[in-house]
Amino acid sequence: MAGDEINNNSMKKLNRFILAAMAAGAVQTASAVNYSPTHMLLVFRDPAKALSDVIIDIGSVSNYLSLTSGTKVQVSYPFSQVTNNFGGSPNGNIDFLVVAATDTSLQDPVDRVWATDYYTSPTPSDVSSDVLTVMRSAIDKVGTKASSLTTNSATAPFIISPGSVNSYTLIVSQNTGNSVKTFHGVTAFPVEKVSPTTVPFYEFRSYSGVPATLVGSFTLESGGNLWFTAKQLPPLYASRFTHVSFDKDAQSSTISFTTTNGVNYKVLYSTDVTGGWTPLSSPAYGDGTIQSITDYDASDPARFYLIESTY
Repeated sequence: MAGDEINNNSMKKLNRFILAAMAAGAVQTASAVNYSPTHMLLVFRDPAKALSDVIIDIGSVSNYLSLTSGTKVQVSYPFSQVTNNFGGSPNGNIDFLVVAATDTSLQDPVDRVWATDYYTSPTPSDVSSDVLTVMRSAIDKVGTKASSLTTNSATAPFIISPGSVNSYTLIVSQNTGNSVKTFHGVTAFPVEKVSPTTVPFYEFRSYSGVPATLVGSFTLESGGNLWFTAKQLPPLYASRFTHVSFDKDAQSSTISFTTTNGVNYKVLYSTDVTGGWTPLSSPAYGDGTIQSITDYDASDPARFYLIESTY
């Protein structure tokens, strides 16, 4: 976690950490839902199950497995259709995930599934053969249904009510609609996370207890851009305060700070620089601009601020 503190009476700057940016790679283009085994499915879903699931084929996982560590690749997909489905930006409300699986007819020499993980640490373990079978079957069914029901559409993703038997929501929850994030309680971790965020992407085999293989990570930015970083998480860039203004009449402070695409920020406050930090507002989604948050109750004799950089 990187941060910077200031006092609203006298700005006091702490250490700032600057990380090197990764070189960008070629763009990977998402086609229509034309699923086959090992194709990755990008899924957007409403955790409240009030809005339709969106399923998009973003190509074979093999396109990413051999990339050099740190390579950054942009993945294109029809973001406008995602926002149309959800009535606007999915930021803060809609989960996203990426999954893939080998052939369930056992034609692939090594049984594997690939999935995003809500948690950035620790590394999850590979799974039992029973868990692998359940996940492979569900992922294959989601992709097969999406492909068969979009054969007449050249560019559109598969958009379907979460209450349909052909939806991601019902298929992975074994037709219950419950515990969707963990494949109806099969996985030890949620495979989805609210956007925008960064999630690690792992390869799982049926070697229970052995650490899974980190293939890379997917970063969904606040503006909808989707990036893949090979074999690691992207740098977590620190923020810095650029300006603080204090309104004596309103007893409020306005805090301005730098942001980076793909990074989320929390501003916290305390009357004691040694601790007792409290979030000032909901997370701010980095977009490369300077953003501002107002503290409407800055009446303490001294108030300190801290900014956290998170995925």
